[in-house]
Amino acid sequence: MPQLNYKAMNIARAEREHNANFFTTLQSLGEGTPSINDLLFVLQAGGLTEDEAGDLIDDKGMTVAITNSVEALTDAGFLGNSAEAQEAKQAAKQIVTKASDNTGQSKKPSVSKSASTSNSTGNSTRPSSNEPSAATATE
Repeated sequence: MPQLNYKAMNIARAEREHNANFFTTLQSLGEGTPSINDLLFVLQAGGLTEDEAGDLIDDKGMTVAITNSVEALTDAGFLGNSAEAQEAKQAAKQIVTKASDNTGQSKKPSVSKSASTSNSTGNSTRPSSNEPSAATATE
């Protein structure tokens, strides 16, 4: 997983590319339901490419993406003293809770690879417990 690196040049580059204010976006993330676009912007301000940021959200979920951002911002000194950092972490937890409550999930669901197969007529079927899975049938 790529490391977030919040420094002035990364933040300025992301602000130019998105025509957005970094600190205003951080504040807005804490005030309501976070948008994926805002979260992508915050991750890009941490030095990730758009693809890396999207992959982080897709693979690890919003909870991990937001938590990693807060930790990296704290490490970079953008959240001030430890009391302010603790407040920011609490705010991040609230953001995650709001996002989870609104979407019903905080992480991308996993899909079983052997959940269904197509038979010769094109109809979808589920393997019975007596049938080998697709993985064992080809071994």
